[in-house]
Amino acid sequence: MVDLVSSAGTVTAVLLTIFVYSYLIKDNPLYRFAEHTTIGFGAAYSIVVAKDRIIDLVWKPLLAGKYVIIIPVLAGILFYTRMSRKYAWLSRYAFAILIGVTSGYTVRVIPVSEFVVQIQATMLPLIVPGDIVTTLSNVILVTGSFAAFFFFIMSRLPARATPLVQGVRNYGRWIIMIAMGSQYGNTVFARLAYIIGRMAFILGALGIV
Repeated sequence: MVDLVSSAGTVTAVLLTIFVYSYLIKDNPLYRFAEHTTIGFGAAYSIVVAKDRIIDLVWKPLLAGKYVIIIPVLAGILFYTRMSRKYAWLSRYAFAILIGVTSGYTVRVIPVSEFVVQIQATMLPLIVPGDIVTTLSNVILVTGSFAAFFFFIMSRLPARATPLVQGVRNYGRWIIMIAMGSQYGNTVFARLAYIIGRMAFILGALGIV
């Protein structure tokens, strides 16, 4: 019985993969079937997860006597008043609470994680005795970070810009282009890895490899 279920799952996965890749030829009913199936299962899974979270985060605390949980529950219910023209104005309170809490959390966390931590990570020793590779890496990282930052500040050079300013700005532009190119290449390789993985799965299911 287990082998039968496993085989049915493998066949279904192979067929859905082929149906999705059939979109490369043109839009067709097989692709739409796979698309709708994926969306349907995703929606069903989300509903089940949401039900479990409601039980764990709302129902069980209420049974335990933590009635303060009613406040966020009522705020969440207010979002659904958007479906009624008569009571849609009540949703403004829910949005106000959501935006207020999110803004407060963002103002507290983002400056540290996006600025302070990044600046601290850039403060590296330029010279590491006995390690040429680390020294070169630190020099490129520190000077490249400064030059890239300088590039955005001096995106419009003044008419009398000195050769030093032009050189730093050009160096920053090269650093930015290399970083963007590396990131794009990494994205392409990641997508190719997905494709290779699915192809290996299909060929393995068919017994070819």
